[in-house]
Amino acid sequence: MAHNSDCLPWDAIAQNLQWVSATVCQFGATDLHISFRPEQAEDFERFAQSFAKLLEEKGAEERKKYPDVYDPPDEEDVVLDDRVVQKIDPLIQKYDVDQFIRKEMEEEWWRNHRTVMSFTTFERPLEGTKTTGM
Repeated sequence: MAHNSDCLPWDAIAQNLQWVSATVCQFGATDLHISFRPEQAEDFERFAQSFAKLLEEKGAEERKKYPDVYDPPDEEDVVLDDRVVQKIDPLIQKYDVDQFIRKEMEEEWWRNHRTVMSFTTFERPLEGTKTTGM
């Protein structure tokens, strides 16, 4: 969408950001910081609304280039050639490893917190019900 940059109110964003060359809180990092202007919420909302509208319009234009319905490829059809597969394979392998590690960490967390979670959240009697010694 770089060719549509004139359709977006970039000034609404730019006037609410200030360039800070180095800060102690960010270990000397150079970055953009919010200016905390009273009008910034309206400015950001104006930009977001314009951006959403442009996405919707350009998406509709792009969609018109393709048929409404198409047949999925056959099992034997080549969708990605070998060159593309070789290029994206390392990324896919990394993603698979990251997913595996994340799942292992989540399972470990649940193993450590299962008792507290099940007693405090799920086994509490409902309000107004009588309980017999737990």
